[in-house]
Amino acid sequence: MASPFLSFLAIIPAALSAFFVFWHRRTYGQLPIHTADVAYQRDQYRDVLDWDKYALSIEGKPTMIFSGEFHYWRLPDRTRWETILKQYKSAGLNTIRIYFHWGYHSPAEDVYHFDGNRDIDYLLSLCETLGIYVLAAPGPYICAETNGGGYPAWLVAKRHLRIRHNMAMLWRSYDDEFAMHEVEWYQQLLPIIARHQITNKSQGCVIGVQIDNELFEVMHGLLPVGLHDQMRILAKGARDAGVTVPLFTNDGFEEGGWIPRTTFARTGMVHRDQTKGFGIDWYGFDKYVVFAPSSSPKSWLIDDGQGAGEWSEWDPRTVKNSVDKLEKTVRGFGGGAAEVRPNSFMISLLLLLMLTFPPPIQTPMFIPELQGGWFNHYLLNHTYDEIYDFFGENYTKLILDSMLAQGITMNSIYMFYGGTNWGMLGDPDVYTSYDYSACIREYGYMSSRLRAVRQTALFARSFGLYFAKTDRVKVPTITLSIPEVLNAQRITAPQEADQQVEFSFLRNFDPKKRDTFQVQVPFVSANNQSTTLALGCQLPYKQTMTAVGNYVAANGARLVLSTLPILTRVVNFQDATEVWIVAGNTIGEMAFDNSLDDMEFTGNMRHSVRDQGSAVVIGFGEHQGWTKVSKAGKSIYIVSLAPSDVATLYADFHDPYWHKTDSVSEPTVVTWGSDGAFYNRAEGKLEFSHNDQESDLYVLSFNQLSLSSAQDKYNLPFMYHQAMEHANKEDTTLQIALTNWEFRSTDLENLPWSGLVPHGKEKVSWDALDHLYTSGHILYRTTFKAEQGKNVTLSVNARNRATIILNGKIVGGHTTYSRQLFMPGAKIGPDPWFLGTQKYTLPSAALQGDNELVIAIDSFGLCRQAFIMNDIRNPRGVISAKLGGLDAAAKKEAEEGWKITGVDVQQLSNQYDTTGWPDERSKNQRWEALNVVEELTAHPVSTFKVYAADGPRWIRFSFDYDHPVDVQAPLRLHLDGGFTAIVILNDVVIARYYGNGDGPQHDFYLMDGFIKPQGNQIEMLVYTWNDVDDAQAFISGWPVMPGSGNLMKPFAKRLPDWKLIERIEHSQRTPMPLTAALCKSLGVPIVTRHRDDVAKGLQTSCASIATRPTAYWTSLSVLDCSNTIVLGSAGAEDNLHFYKDEGLEDALACPRFQSIASEKFSDPVHSLASYEETLLVGSNHGFVKMLDVHGMTNDTQQPIVPRQIAQYVPPGSNYDPLATPGIPIANSHVKAVQFSRRYTFNPDECYPVNTLKFFMVIGSAVHIWDVEHQAEPIYSRKFGPYPLNNGHWSPHAPYSLIATASTDGSVNIIDNRISPSSAPVWTSTPRAHRPGVRDVKFSPMIPYWLASADDDGVTQIWDIRFSHAVAEIDGHRKPVNSLAWGNMHAEIICTASSDPTFKMWSLTPGSIPIHNAYNSFVDVEDEYSPKFICSGAEGIGQWSNKDSNISFVGEFRDPCLSPVVQIRPSQHWRNLFYCITRNGQLSALNVRRNTRESIVPHCYDVEKDPIAFDIEKDVFGREMDRALENLELLKSTPNPDERKPLVVRTLAIIRDLEEIMTFTPPIDPSTWELGSLPKLDKHQARLWSINDIQQAGLETYEAELTHWIRYMPPGLTRPYLDQHLPKSLVKVVPEFQHSPPEPIEEAMVSENSSMFESVFEEPLVSYPTATTFFSASSQIDPGDTQPAKPKHHWKPALNSIRRTMSLNKRSNKVEARSASADDTSTLLSRKSIRRHGLY
Repeated sequence: MASPFLSFLAIIPAALSAFFVFWHRRTYGQLPIHTADVAYQRDQYRDVLDWDKYALSIEGKPTMIFSGEFHYWRLPDRTRWETILKQYKSAGLNTIRIYFHWGYHSPAEDVYHFDGNRDIDYLLSLCETLGIYVLAAPGPYICAETNGGGYPAWLVAKRHLRIRHNMAMLWRSYDDEFAMHEVEWYQQLLPIIARHQITNKSQGCVIGVQIDNELFEVMHGLLPVGLHDQMRILAKGARDAGVTVPLFTNDGFEEGGWIPRTTFARTGMVHRDQTKGFGIDWYGFDKYVVFAPSSSPKSWLIDDGQGAGEWSEWDPRTVKNSVDKLEKTVRGFGGGAAEVRPNSFMISLLLLLMLTFPPPIQTPMFIPELQGGWFNHYLLNHTYDEIYDFFGENYTKLILDSMLAQGITMNSIYMFYGGTNWGMLGDPDVYTSYDYSACIREYGYMSSRLRAVRQTALFARSFGLYFAKTDRVKVPTITLSIPEVLNAQRITAPQEADQQVEFSFLRNFDPKKRDTFQVQVPFVSANNQSTTLALGCQLPYKQTMTAVGNYVAANGARLVLSTLPILTRVVNFQDATEVWIVAGNTIGEMAFDNSLDDMEFTGNMRHSVRDQGSAVVIGFGEHQGWTKVSKAGKSIYIVSLAPSDVATLYADFHDPYWHKTDSVSEPTVVTWGSDGAFYNRAEGKLEFSHNDQESDLYVLSFNQLSLSSAQDKYNLPFMYHQAMEHANKEDTTLQIALTNWEFRSTDLENLPWSGLVPHGKEKVSWDALDHLYTSGHILYRTTFKAEQGKNVTLSVNARNRATIILNGKIVGGHTTYSRQLFMPGAKIGPDPWFLGTQKYTLPSAALQGDNELVIAIDSFGLCRQAFIMNDIRNPRGVISAKLGGLDAAAKKEAEEGWKITGVDVQQLSNQYDTTGWPDERSKNQRWEALNVVEELTAHPVSTFKVYAADGPRWIRFSFDYDHPVDVQAPLRLHLDGGFTAIVILNDVVIARYYGNGDGPQHDFYLMDGFIKPQGNQIEMLVYTWNDVDDAQAFISGWPVMPGSGNLMKPFAKRLPDWKLIERIEHSQRTPMPLTAALCKSLGVPIVTRHRDDVAKGLQTSCASIATRPTAYWTSLSVLDCSNTIVLGSAGAEDNLHFYKDEGLEDALACPRFQSIASEKFSDPVHSLASYEETLLVGSNHGFVKMLDVHGMTNDTQQPIVPRQIAQYVPPGSNYDPLATPGIPIANSHVKAVQFSRRYTFNPDECYPVNTLKFFMVIGSAVHIWDVEHQAEPIYSRKFGPYPLNNGHWSPHAPYSLIATASTDGSVNIIDNRISPSSAPVWTSTPRAHRPGVRDVKFSPMIPYWLASADDDGVTQIWDIRFSHAVAEIDGHRKPVNSLAWGNMHAEIICTASSDPTFKMWSLTPGSIPIHNAYNSFVDVEDEYSPKFICSGAEGIGQWSNKDSNISFVGEFRDPCLSPVVQIRPSQHWRNLFYCITRNGQLSALNVRRNTRESIVPHCYDVEKDPIAFDIEKDVFGREMDRALENLELLKSTPNPDERKPLVVRTLAIIRDLEEIMTFTPPIDPSTWELGSLPKLDKHQARLWSINDIQQAGLETYEAELTHWIRYMPPGLTRPYLDQHLPKSLVKVVPEFQHSPPEPIEEAMVSENSSMFESVFEEPLVSYPTATTFFSASSQIDPGDTQPAKPKHHWKPALNSIRRTMSLNKRSNKVEARSASADDTSTLLSRKSIRRHGLY
């Protein structure tokens, strides 16, 4: 028995092998068409177009291809073709790739249209006029997420044909008839294209023709899915139709298909039969690297929740794994991709074979489709805006640069402009918008992604030959101080140019996200002396740049290396002058060979020059300006641009093919400063556009221009300047009225119904394809008899949206659609048609005897037959429909009575321009007036009702739009409400709206070319499954975010809190332990019944105080004079509430918060601030009201009414929320108000003395008011176009600094004593916060510490003596709305987020930011790595939505249920904070004793020094009485060794404990400077790198933080401590400052006391009258005299800190001195000033 079984098993491998061989050989085909038959005739056309393995050569000039995909059929108004193509040229592209859409041109068999919007002859002529090369892709299959993949419906409806030769998924069989139809398409189209070939026409544009699309020969090196005959017949058909340019194809990814070869692709073995293989001229492959999370391959199989959930950032490893071996992989395919070197045994055979079959010529690396974004699907919550944000503005540039690093010189970005799936153009994968989050957004906005790509294109094209032909350097010549940044290095190929230039491709994937580093490059001088040059470099995370090295400029100067990004170079051929346009920064540098010592540097950029051997390294102190590098009487000009100008940089290149004349320079014209520029060579003029933020256009040209010469920063002889008038700008505040609202109903009974047997067929078919109803709706109708009360059911299986209409009324509907394969309604791939049935119970009340039942199906289009799929004939329309509950006769009548109707697309001129509804565009229907409610907000909004009982209806309205021709103002139609609408604009179907959630799009682009000045009409097919009372429509402009072009949040489809960012947490230091209330990890008991524990523990008491669901709480303030909490709401009534915290007097008070008053304001409350019994209320329209809240501290039961005593309104405060296009909304809300903490001003200033002042933040401005002068502010400052979110007045002397938090991600500090027009006195580093900054707070104790929080959940800690952040808390997944520093400890900080959570943190020098935690510190010993590790924080606890209801006695604890919007510290209790949530949860949170004790920084062991251990704990808890008692106890403790009076160690401990108990005076403002650097001489300054600056900041911050965690922070006094105790616990005790412990006996002082004298004995002096970083005239209040110290350099100060911090460790030295009881505290205070008043 076993023997036959084993024999059977033995033949299985043989059978599989035989099948595998058969599977492969069957694809070879039989057609007698060989590679040579269709090959490019190189001998005939090589002078026009040729190539080698590096690049194309056009008329002898090496030409890199920078291309972008262009779908003319997605721009239905051809008047925009030229506008968009000029934007392609403006982006630095020189080529476009065009898919030619078969179905778009052929609505019926033998019918072809090439006129109007389908006039491709006009399109190609336009490309020739503009100087754009064309890669033509005529299909026949084009994929492109279009209906049917581009095949016409009439072809697909021929069911006997094998579309794309597919028999089944993964199996193709050649179909002669189908192939003939494909050839017919070629014969219609390709002769038109052939007329524009570069080989046929002088200055023709077409340089290549693509055959089919993503037709794999083999997939994954194993599956033979491509038929050779399929490729043969198409290639031969193209040649027969007149194509003479090279042919190419595109693998779906790099698989080596259709390469002409003499060897097998994988092995390099010689082909035995050269006739079996088939290849075409160029090998191309597509490259899509990172998928949007909702489209990832995982989502094809399972719903992973990414369609509606939060998205994490894309992983750099995905890019590395996908891209970084491309050159090796593709060149390894052999053949035309790269000739494989045969082994020695095959040489003879190969030589013999080559006599018959010449080897193919190597082709350049070519990517016909390089990812430029991604598309979006139905049934998702995410929009294209979120896809754009997911990839980021630098993604496309990063991918393009990565391809260039692989030597790929032909790249075409898909998509560069996506356009619109107007009508029924899209397939089921996509909805109306095909924005693609592309470089140019759907409505024509040139995004930051385009501007980033342009930098790469301009750089590569400007270096021309040197960059076009390069070889990879196996061992790069440069090294970097951080990993994962150097991607590759290439060098100009030998014999290809006059010099070998090195290009180092940098791509910052550093795991620690550092953006500054050092680059080292070896240098050999002319006298052969070797050295290594070190240059600084700045490159943000996930960005790229190309560093140029070993380049000899036109003046003979040799650039060793530039780490400053060179954007483009301009060479004047007449006088050898060269200009380098660079992206200015103060980190990057340039190294030149100065062996002859003959170089001279001049200019206005504050350049610094340092010598390194025979090399000279130059850096720059300004971002804008120029530096001239002179050598041998000739010059290089380095022209530096600010970041905003870099984004606008444009260059026009002189391509000899298009322009037969010589050029003075290359490029010819360079401009910056305008939103868009294009040099029209035909007319010889520069065209440019600009927005209202741009005022100066700069032009660089060596030709004489009729413009003014540039002055100021660019005063060079070849620079010109043009002031731009603000007439050409986008208008986002358009007031477009929608008029003439009308409706008409559909007469369903009288539509043109027909039977289910298609015309010319014999069998019944429900499928819409068989009836040619392939675009839009298909309707099915039957009648049946049933009376009211009858239980009738309907079971429907349909694709894709079914609407059930019973007797003219809609009674239900559903959608069958899936993003997963093998699921009902699958958007791609197999669709199990037998699944997906939905059962309805028809409402009995709607039955009426004779009933009409209509099922309206909205099809999402035909699937596109992608890759190996056979899905183009997946069912559409009704698959089955069965009625139940009827008697036999009625059921039979209903089943036999089914009829169908729709729109036969063969009868249309354009098969996609239809709704599918038979009575569309009807001219003889009666229209009635529609009841519409008009509202005027920022623009007119029309509200109407859509009811299911009305059935499907047509609604129309009119509008006018007459605007200046020179104004760019695209329009959008915004629809809102849970209804369905198919939109027709001026007789063209443009949009599909699904308000029930089936589609995420609410804003639809109204194409410019369709808009008329007057009489525009929009007609909509409207219906709903559920009644909608508030359907809305309006037309306006596009208010977008600058850079991205994303629609501003209020106009987006949904209003999420903010983008969610997944954070990676680590466990190294337990940064985020359990909630502060429960804190099991810190040993806190769960429940306690002891009052002492309650009094000393964490009070986390929550009370819901929301008065109504519409309340929207915005602000909180704590009155200085009482335990009263003030809350503000944006609600319409009762929006100001006063609560008393009873828990401050009774720890067991229940409820804790007692309402004592409320006030109804006429306007919403957005901000609050208090001073004693005065309250400021910030509202809408710039109003700030001042209230007298006297009496809020009384215990009376009488209601207390706040009294308004003043009102303040800055001039021009009635802000239009859409007044500034392209930036976040600058509305009229008063975002912040705050009283000054000091009220006496410098008498030299014009301000009144001894008056109360406050500031307010509104829009992008800060205003300061004197409370006694309501007419106008005494100080006003505007911060550019970006609105401010918040501000904070420094509580420290000289009380003049205000920090602001901006929506552009920056933090600025202004000094209100200097002119408002002056620059801020401090600004954070660029991109400190990528999103906007929500809040900013000065530390109440350390005057130069500042915290800022952003929309991305990150909190930054700044030491404003430096420019870089010194700590980062990355602990939230949503925006941090509010910050609060602790009122007892310098290191305690709290954050409130939309998570929703409240978190308390302790800043700790040793913690690592959470977002860096996943990185292992394998290189921690590296010289550079530790310098950029920011400090972080450890979590103390949190209150969140995950908290349980377990609580301590006296607590009223609930989970946090909505975003926490504001935090304020208590004025009366230590470490107590109040917070309010959006929905009205008021909470008090305090640190429990045992929680606090767990974070005490102990230096003494509890076993060895228990008393000292307790004193440290008491001091940290600010319980000074107990600490004094314990200190006395320590002094009186008998010595274990009675032979000695007191050992040295005990003396040191006592002295150390006295120090940590000493109250430190406030830090003198004269001892530190904003943005200060070490005082270095000129030579040292040149050696001081960004590494050193950041390292200095980190070391300083960490050293000071370590000290202040243990010592009493500056400014903390005994009265302040007593104020922050509950009344019942306050004791009358003498102040430690004036009654210190008894001094140590003089007899116990050692001989080392002289050391103390040298440190501490300094004369008492007053503060200086002028500070260092403020204006010279500013003074401190004369009453604020304190002991001072001479100003120290920073290094000695740090050493002093380190020396004194280790005091307790010196066990062998006596550190004491003789002092009387009267001066001990003075000496201690003076010592503290010496140690901590750093600079």
